[in-house]
Amino acid sequence: TGDRPLDRLDGAVWFFGGSTTFGYGVADHETIPAQAELLLGRPVVNFGRGYFYTAQENLLLQRYLGSGLVPSEVWFLDGINERCELRVYEKTMATLFERAQGGSRSDYLELVRPFAALVAPFTRHHAADDEAVRRTEETRDLGPCTRYGRTTSLTAVLASQLLERDAICRAHGVRCRTFVQPFPEAHIPHRGPELSSWERQLLRTMFERVSVAFREAGADFMTNAVADGADHAFVDGVHYGARANRAIAAAITARVRAGSGVGSPNRESRLPARQ
Repeated sequence: TGDRPLDRLDGAVWFFGGSTTFGYGVADHETIPAQAELLLGRPVVNFGRGYFYTAQENLLLQRYLGSGLVPSEVWFLDGINERCELRVYEKTMATLFERAQGGSRSDYLELVRPFAALVAPFTRHHAADDEAVRRTEETRDLGPCTRYGRTTSLTAVLASQLLERDAICRAHGVRCRTFVQPFPEAHIPHRGPELSSWERQLLRTMFERVSVAFREAGADFMTNAVADGADHAFVDGVHYGARANRAIAAAITARVRAGSGVGSPNRESRLPARQ
């Protein structure tokens, strides 16, 4: 037809989120946006990106709206990725920087390489030490958040970001809906070995912290979307399988058809009792 690919975004539903929206571990047609498109019978564009959370999604939305493209609606699926820090990106940038310096240090590396095997037993970290570091980093994401010498809670940080989202959508005259995703273990039993006991508790604590801000912002909770069936609902620690994606997409489209959205009463599930 001669249309530019970006022109296809006009009039479509834009679906933002993290890796669970992108659809890690499932086929393209099994993602939540793809399933929502089938149920709605109108275009839904998947803007999901790994590790993205509310603040980053706001920036990405503003960038596309600033180009003059106009969606029919904008949807967000959020919750699990909310955090204080950009720790995952800092590590990636450090790795990329290290690789970029490889050319200037190649001769030096060749000289010291034979000695690496000799010193390895004395420098190798124990698995328990690595686990302790990871626990510290993951827990730090729960807050309190410290920026520019000021400390505030993760709940307050998220509340500010949700207010910013509402302002962006209102400024562009776009209807936006934020949906809160079901959390492993907090809402869907996780029967796989990928989550340790402390990670399960971390996810439950995360939901307790962020749900306050989402509730106050009028988000729609999809935490009851996946029934407690016999099938395992995940492909790994946190990413949903095809069955769970279909259920979440069905719950979202049902809520949309019912006319609820930002500012509507919330219908969230309570945390189930755990032994």
